[in-house]
Amino acid sequence: MSQGLELLYVPIGTKEDASQLARKLLERKLIACANIISNMTSIYEWHGRIEEESEWLVIFKTSSDKSQECMKEIESLHPYDTPCVIKLSASDCNPAYRDWIFNQLES
Repeated sequence: MSQGLELLYVPIGTKEDASQLARKLLERKLIACANIISNMTSIYEWHGRIEEESEWLVIFKTSSDKSQECMKEIESLHPYDTPCVIKLSASDCNPAYRDWIFNQLES
């Protein structure tokens, strides 16, 4: 199989925003699945100030063929000025799950 499996790591401010973003990407067949993880604490510097915020983490599962388009769509839909969208290549995955992901993206 020529295409690989990719995971996109995306923090977001609210569960509602996470769910809304996931649903839009699913409808557009850019992802097969999204995992929304609650109550992550992020500490970072923004405009010269140290910030500490509660966020939600979304892990989007897609193919390498769709990952760039998916990343662009996330950036355009995400409510943050500068969203974090990090692509992680999944070097190995059980074959049945990998096949399910690719089938979801094609249907």
